[in-house]
Amino acid sequence: MNPALPSPPPAAGSPPDGAAIRIEGVTKRYGARGVLDGVGLTIADGAAVALIGANGAGKSTLLKALIRLVEPDSGRITMLGTEMTALNRAALKTFRAQVGMVFQRHNLVGRLSVLTNVVHGVQ
Repeated sequence: MNPALPSPPPAAGSPPDGAAIRIEGVTKRYGARGVLDGVGLTIADGAAVALIGANGAGKSTLLKALIRLVEPDSGRITMLGTEMTALNRAALKTFRAQVGMVFQRHNLVGRLSVLTNVVHGVQ
């Protein structure tokens, strides 16, 4: 029997509890239609996670709520030790500059090179 390997030290800037993302009781409604209902999820620093489900299950809404492109109606979202739901507009803009999000619709310009599309995305 092999002894358990020690856990690697947390990466610089990692939250002390080791959770890169913590979602607690997040809800989102569009009118009478509930999309997210008390969602809770903890993702450890360094983990690879796939979010799968049927169309309309709320996957994109949850991902957009992480960086508040969609405002949750209730609940709490913490990313990298920062409580996203408590950030003011300026702090949210600063935080968003540190994370990346790839959308389903890339809005790429077909006649431009990949490099040119990427550079235009930064501006």
